Amino acid sequence: MPKHCVSCGEVLKEGIKFCGNCGTKINDVEHSSSIKSTTAKHQGRSRKTIAILVVVILAVAVVASAIVLMNLFKGKESQENLDNTGNASSPIGKWFPSSSGEDGTFEFMENGSAKDILFNEDHSQSITWIPYKIENNLISLTIYNNPVYFNYELSNNNQHLVLTLGETTYTYDRIPDISNSFIGKWKVVSQAEHYLTFYSNNSIHNEGSYQGQTLNSWHNYVIQNNELHLYPEGDMIYTMESACMGTNSTYSFQFSNGNLQIILMNEACGQMILNKNQ
Repeated sequence: MPKHCVSCGEVLKEGIKFCGNCGTKINDVEHSSSIKSTTAKHQGRSRKTIAILVVVILAVAVVASAIVLMNLFKGKESQENLDNTGNASSPIGKWFPSSSGEDGTFEFMENGSAKDILFNEDHSQSITWIPYKIENNLISLTIYNNPVYFNYELSNNNQHLVLTLGETTYTYDRIPDISNSFIGKWKVVSQAEHYLTFYSNNSIHNEGSYQGQTLNSWHNYVIQNNELHLYPEGDMIYTMESACMGTNSTYSFQFSNGNLQIILMNEACGQMILNKNQ
C-alpha cells in the first residue's frame, strides 16, 4: 500500500527522505502512521473492554433478578402459612372443648372473629361472636368490650389447643375436616321416610317418620376422634328399636361407596346405614 505525505497527501516514492511536493520529512509520515496504528489498537482494546463490561453487568442483573424473585416466592409461601396476625402455628379452625364440661364448638375465623356455639339442653344453640387477636403466644378475646389475654399452645401436629388464663386451663380438640363429609341430607336405609340432615353449624334436623310416628326435631352433634357424638349426652336423635332409648349417644362411623354412604355403629343399637339423598 503506497505511503502518503501527512502534509499535502502526495504519494511518496520508496526510498525518498522528503516529499517532492511540500518537502515534509518522511520520518514524520512514518511517525504519523505509527500513531494511527497505535490509536487503532487502543480503540480495539477499548471496544473489547466495553463489551466485556456489558456482559458482566447483564450477568449480575440476571443473578440479582433471580435472587429477588426467589425471595418474593419464599415470602409469599411463608405468608400463606401465617394466620391473620402473622403467627405460623395458627389456631384458625373449629374446636371442641374437651375439658370445660360444656357441649358445643369454638371456631376461630380468618377475619378475626371467633364463633362460640353452646349446645343447650333443649337442643337449641346459643351463638356468641367474639373478636380476637393473636400476639406472640397470647390470644386476646374481647369480652364485654374488654380484652382478656389467654396463653395458648398448639400440640399434636396442631390438633390440640390449650388456653390458659391464670391458673385455669381450657383444652380443645380440633374438629377434623372429615366432618364436612357429613354435611347434607341422608336417608336411613331401614326406614322408608326417615331422614337426617347434617348442617355445618353442628346441628341435625331429624325428619320424616319412624314406625308410624312423625319426626321433626333438631339436635346437635360433633365429630371427635373418629366418632359421632350426639348432644346433649344420652339424648338420642333416632332409635332403631325401643331398647336404644336413653343409651350412649356416641357412634363410630365409616364412609363407603365414595362417601355416599355412612355406616353408624353403636354397642346398644347395633348398626345403622345412611345413604346420601341425591
